[in-house]
Amino acid sequence: MDVNEVRIAGEKDFESLRSFLSSDNDWNKAYDKKNMSVWTRNDPQDSAFKMLRVITEFSDVPAATLFDVIQDPEFWSTWDKYMLEYKNIGYLDPCNDIGYYSLSCPSPMKNRDFVIQSSWLASEKEYIIINHSVSHKAYPQKKGFIRGTSYLTGFLITPLGRTGCTVGYVTHSNPKGKVPNWLSNKLSTTLAPKLVKKIHKACLKYDKWKAGHNPEWKPWNQSQQTEGKKIDLKDCIADETEVIEEFEEILDESAFNGSDPDD
Repeated sequence: MDVNEVRIAGEKDFESLRSFLSSDNDWNKAYDKKNMSVWTRNDPQDSAFKMLRVITEFSDVPAATLFDVIQDPEFWSTWDKYMLEYKNIGYLDPCNDIGYYSLSCPSPMKNRDFVIQSSWLASEKEYIIINHSVSHKAYPQKKGFIRGTSYLTGFLITPLGRTGCTVGYVTHSNPKGKVPNWLSNKLSTTLAPKLVKKIHKACLKYDKWKAGHNPEWKPWNQSQQTEGKKIDLKDCIADETEVIEEFEEILDESAFNGSDPDD
């Protein structure tokens, strides 16, 4: 789906993620270490920022557990120190919703936020999650944050025996602001595999944590638990004229040297 396109995801949308993960056309391997491979490729939608692909295996994490970890925003906030806020805005149907999330960035970068449509498909043979940036009138750009754009971010999770899974992760985004393109691409290539590793560690803690935090609450698996209100498409029309004065004087982030505060 295109940026700001709001609709229920169809098979073609999920197949697009599968094709990015199954085909090696136009991909360049950037990292291959410890059972994890990372590729990059240029994409005509925004050629300045590379698309990334990560493929790995979690031998000790069932596919269903990984799916839960990615989908559970309450748990996500316990292990991702960069997550500032997540709010569910509403839903299109039980497998397509829209949410707002914000994240902190290391100084001198400014914090980012996103409005995202997330869509998912779950079956015995695979779990797929895709998202892209959209607009919603209740969450316009705001001071203190730079509104980033996600063209496509997705996970393809397939069972590997009874206790493991294979993981395919694709992301293509533009952080906006004044981060140099080369630096943004360098950071993405570094941070994408680190994110996947952090998710793996989080998965190992999830069952114990979930047992003490609303263990029956899984709206991504239980349609009767779908939260929020039905999305009105009229509220999702992008306002191209929206301007906040602060955005005319965005802090120059080019001084950031790309060092990872986690290192």
